[in-house]
Amino acid sequence: MPPKKDTAASKGVATPKKAAPAPQRMNPHVESLDLRTMEPDLSQPELKAAFEAVYPAGSKPADMFPLVPQRLDTVVDGVCLPVGNLIQGSMMGDVAGYCLEFDPHADYTTDDPFLLADMLVRRVRLIPLRFGLTAAETQLQFSLNVRNDTPEHMSVMASDIVPDGAAGAPMFAPTTVLAELGPGCHLEIKNIRVRSGRGRAEACMVVSCKGHAVPLDLPELPRERTHRGLQGDSQRSGFAVPVLESHSRRIRISTTLPCGRGAAARRLPAEACSQILTRLRATQSVIEAGAQGPQSSTRSHWTRFADGDESVLDLHLRGETGSFGSVLEAALDEAHPTCTSVTKLLRHVGELHVQFRLAVPLEDIDGAFLAGVGVARTVFESLRTQFEKIA
Repeated sequence: MPPKKDTAASKGVATPKKAAPAPQRMNPHVESLDLRTMEPDLSQPELKAAFEAVYPAGSKPADMFPLVPQRLDTVVDGVCLPVGNLIQGSMMGDVAGYCLEFDPHADYTTDDPFLLADMLVRRVRLIPLRFGLTAAETQLQFSLNVRNDTPEHMSVMASDIVPDGAAGAPMFAPTTVLAELGPGCHLEIKNIRVRSGRGRAEACMVVSCKGHAVPLDLPELPRERTHRGLQGDSQRSGFAVPVLESHSRRIRISTTLPCGRGAAARRLPAEACSQILTRLRATQSVIEAGAQGPQSSTRSHWTRFADGDESVLDLHLRGETGSFGSVLEAALDEAHPTCTSVTKLLRHVGELHVQFRLAVPLEDIDGAFLAGVGVARTVFESLRTQFEKIA
């Protein structure tokens, strides 16, 4: 029997583990941007017969449905999944949206005792408006004046809202039901106007919905590598599932606009990137303003402290989201591959906590954090430029 060879393990010496491959650097490239109008399929005989009974013969779908939902899909290569999630969320809640509203005390009259002013205000606000309103369209005013002379309840529709001046391009779908007006009753609303805002603050301002970002190139891993952490492969998270890693990959970002027509919605991803860049610049300004103590708990602030051989930057951002924190994590990992840890915690809605650890002198930790923010800005500036070119 041959003599047993001496190995590191037999001598009680730990065998060095194979280092995990370094994440690929983010190099964003927009492969495609597609906008599809989701018109009803009139090839179905029953559906076609129903519409021919209402609309004149020879009517085109655009005549029947001046505004319809639109589906926007874009494929981006060379970015991590948090970047796709942040763009999708920004398209929904950061880009400026619009709604209709009126003063329920001064502009609303009815003799129907079952119609509540607050309810009708909410219904009018939730009418989806077309994306890409012009400055002139946002200055328009509308009114609604309906009388039910029938013995039955009558549906009050969005189509009953008419502009006070010359009618332009349709601004909203006419099929939204606003209320059921009682027999012999009258409803009048004056001075209905357009108001702008952000979907993150008010649901009625949401530009798009039903969005998601999914990786298109997930590698297939053995089952044992997807249900438990790998020793030495991921020191910070302890997981080997690719979707949890910040490695660059190919992402499809999709969203649906509830009301649109034409190509205006192709500008949506570029506008979302502009809003993300504004948020990154605001984060940069917080760091550049200098470290502040816990007394600044009502606004964004940060502190730094030493922990052994490491320096720690503790950042609290007001009004930020978990997906924004995930992008900061990925950018800091790329800027500083040797950082000990980057963690983010959404304490509650609107308060993001990010902690960054790195073996540098304490006075250099804020500059190291700003380098990570710079990586994120470079990614979204590149994406915005590419989206603008193909919009």
